[in-house]
Amino acid sequence: MKTEILIEPLSDNRWRATGLQFLTISGEGKTRDEAIHNFQLAAVRQISRGTSVETVELDTGSEERERKALWQVAVRIYQTRIKSQVEPQCLGQFVVIDPTSGDFEVDRDDLLAEDRLLERHPSAFPVLLTIGQDHAFAL
Repeated sequence: MKTEILIEPLSDNRWRATGLQFLTISGEGKTRDEAIHNFQLAAVRQISRGTSVETVELDTGSEERERKALWQVAVRIYQTRIKSQVEPQCLGQFVVIDPTSGDFEVDRDDLLAEDRLLERHPSAFPVLLTIGQDHAFAL
């Protein structure tokens, strides 16, 4: 079985590797490799406690998978931390989320919200959602 992981830098010059699918665990370290190693150790501990998994293969490859993982993190942030703050008063407006910091902006204009977020977090991968819907735009 393979699991996708999100590898992210933390504010204190450390790294975190977090499982996004079957293994909802994380590992931290001083380097990216140490964070992945600690994630693997945590995975082995979880599996030894009874998770019915024979092997865990980390798939940290393509940029597309990393973007998908960031999008999934942003959706999780929205569901657990932002939704209760913005619904129902902002239904139909846009929320732009930085999945690394958890910071967000809300506006009727998606570009204005994104610009404000990128002013604070220039290297962010902004994720755009529409409040009260499961997509940003309907075509």
